[in-house]
Amino acid sequence: MGRNPGTHVLSKVSAVLFDLDDTLLNTFGARLKALQQVFRNSGIYSPTAEEFLRSLNGREMTSALGLLQRNLQTGSNLFEHYRRAYWGKAPGQVSAYAGVKSMLHELHVRNIKLGVVTQKRRSFEMEGRQVGAQEEMAEARIADMFSAVIGFEDASNHKPHPEGVNLALHRVGVAPETAIMVGDSAADIAAGRAAGCWTCYATWGVPASVQAQASLDADFIADTPQVIGLWTKTSS
Repeated sequence: MGRNPGTHVLSKVSAVLFDLDDTLLNTFGARLKALQQVFRNSGIYSPTAEEFLRSLNGREMTSALGLLQRNLQTGSNLFEHYRRAYWGKAPGQVSAYAGVKSMLHELHVRNIKLGVVTQKRRSFEMEGRQVGAQEEMAEARIADMFSAVIGFEDASNHKPHPEGVNLALHRVGVAPETAIMVGDSAADIAAGRAAGCWTCYATWGVPASVQAQASLDADFIADTPQVIGLWTKTSS
C-alpha cells in the first residue's frame, strides 16, 4: 500500500467504507455487455460502449447516459434501456474480486464496521423480482458482513458529493477521522475526502485508463484487497 506525502498518520480504524463496482465486485463485463446491447440497438458507434464506460470515472450512469442522449439527439431513453438490459442479466455474471471476501471477513471479525456507498440503486423490483446492489452483494456472498449499504435512492446528492458517505458513517456510528473510504474512481476519493474520511484508491479492479486520475488525491493506494486488512491491523 503506497501513501501520498504530506498527510498525517492514522492511529485507529473503526470503519471501512467501500464503493461497489470495480472495487468489491467485478461487474465491468456485465455492464459492458448491457451497454453494448443498448448502443447497438440505438445505432451508437462513437463512442464505443467500452470507451464510454471507461470514461465515467465514478459519474452516475443516469446523468452520463442522459448527457450522451442529448448530445447525440437520439430519441431512445438510453438509461432506461440500459437499466433493463443490465438488471435483466442472468445470475452468475457478477462476483467478488479475488481476495475481497477474506479481507472483508478479517475486518468483520475484528469488529471494524463495514459499509458500501454506491451509485447503484440499493434495491428495487423489476419485472416481478428484486434486484439492486444488495442483491448483487448477496449473490457474491458478502452482504452479511455490512452494517450499511447506501444506494442511489438513499441520497439526494451523489458522489463526488459526500452525502452518501456521511449517511454511511451515521449508520455505522463512526466518526469520519477513524474511517477510510475505499474506491476506484476520482468521485469515490473526492466524496470520502469531503466527508472528512481517510481515502484509499483501490487499483485491483480499475480500467487502466483512469488510474492516474483517481490516485491524485488519495491518502493511500492499495493494489490488492489483502493489503487493506494488513494495514488496518497496524492502525487499530
